[in-house]
Amino acid sequence: MSSTSEVATEPKAVTEIPLLDPTPDREANPVRKELFTRRNELFSIALQSLLYISSVWGFISFIYFALGLENKGARFGLSSPPSPSLTCHAPSLLIDSQFQPDPYHPETLESGLNLCDCGRSIAEAKTKDCVYDALATAWLPPHCRDDELTKKFEAAGDWKYFADKEGTVLLTIEQVAALGDHDGVFWTSRFWHVAHCVFYWQKYRRIRMTGLVMEERYDELHHSVHCSGLILNSVPDHAELIPVPVTLNSSLIAGNDSLRKAVKLVSNSTKEN
Repeated sequence: MSSTSEVATEPKAVTEIPLLDPTPDREANPVRKELFTRRNELFSIALQSLLYISSVWGFISFIYFALGLENKGARFGLSSPPSPSLTCHAPSLLIDSQFQPDPYHPETLESGLNLCDCGRSIAEAKTKDCVYDALATAWLPPHCRDDELTKKFEAAGDWKYFADKEGTVLLTIEQVAALGDHDGVFWTSRFWHVAHCVFYWQKYRRIRMTGLVMEERYDELHHSVHCSGLILNSVPDHAELIPVPVTLNSSLIAGNDSLRKAVKLVSNSTKEN
C-alpha cells in the first residue's frame, strides 16, 4: 500500500488594508488644511458679494419708488399699464401722464392728438393737414387716418355715390368730400355699408399696431349695433341706397346737430328695411 506524502501548507498571511479615516486630521495634513481654508474663504467672499448686491438693489428700489419713477417708467414700457378695472371704473385717472398712452383710450393721449377734429370748414381742415377719408366719410387728421386700409377699401368695390335717394344724380368723390362743409349726406348701396362695417372692425383692431385714434363717431356701441343689423339681415337688398353723412369733426357727436340728425336718418332708414 503506497502512501501519499502529505505536504503541510501554511495559511497565507492576509495583508490588512488600513481603512480611510472619514474625518482626516487636517492639522496633520497641511495640504488638506490649505484647501479647506481656501474653500471657506471663497464661500465667505461669495456670501459677502451676494449680500452687497442685495443691499445695493434694495437701495435702488427704494429710491426708484420714492421718486415715483415707476409711474414715469410706464411711458417707456418699464412697468405695467393700468389694470382693466382701473381703466373701466376710473377713466378720469387715465388723464394723468403717469399712465401709458393707449389709442383705445384717447383720454390718455396728448391734448390735440386724442381728437379727430378738422375744424369748421374744409379750408380750415386743410390747414390742419386733414384730408377726406372715403372709408370714414369724414375729413380726418393724420393721427386718425389709416391710409393703407382706406386704399384697400376703395379697391374692394366699384362704389357709387349719389346725391338723392333714387340714385339719379351721381357724385364724384370730390363732390362727396365737399359735403363736409355743411355735414351733408350722400346715398350709396347697402353693400357699401356692409363693407364699411367690416373694414372698420379691421381699423379698430389695427390701431394697436398703428397707434391711430378711433373716431368717437364710430367708437361707440351704436355703430356696432347698426353694423350688426345690416350684416344679419336675412333678406338683404344689397343694391338698396342708404344715406351716409359726411363730417369735419368725428369727435363731436353730441354737440353736432346736423351730424346727429344725419346719423338718425341713417338709423331710421335701416330700420325701415
